Amino acid sequence: EEFGGLPDPESPWDDVYLLSLDEDRVWTGDPECDVCREDEVYVLVLGEWRDIAHGHLPLEGISESWKSDTGPIEVKARLFGEPITLRPQWSDDWFDLEILRPINRVLECRGVRLLCASDVNFAIVFLSDPEKERRMREVRRFPLLNLA
Repeated sequence: EEFGGLPDPESPWDDVYLLSLDEDRVWTGDPECDVCREDEVYVLVLGEWRDIAHGHLPLEGISESWKSDTGPIEVKARLFGEPITLRPQWSDDWFDLEILRPINRVLECRGVRLLCASDVNFAIVFLSDPEKERRMREVRRFPLLNLA
């Protein structure tokens, strides 16, 4: 009832909202989240993704740098002990969920991925394996973004 009524078993978005209630394993947020040079939103969000992944996303030393107030932006960290550099695109104050692509390239070698569903003003990110992802897409028509 938190989202205004009982869940509709035919609505994939109701599945998204139900999943968002699992605060221990699912990150939720608004992609329009005041991304700017001084707020270091990417450092914050990547730390939150690390936490919901429970050891499957061992990011360390996350740093964020901007050449100007409109980018380019560079986010550096160590993932599984190896350096990773993410280059999110600046789009006013919107978080670039496309940074999941290079992260997932590393995670897929370990049999997992960070999945994302977003309807512009609401997004969730969570860890899954290929079989669970397949069932979510095929059986429940879960509205996942294609960030492989």
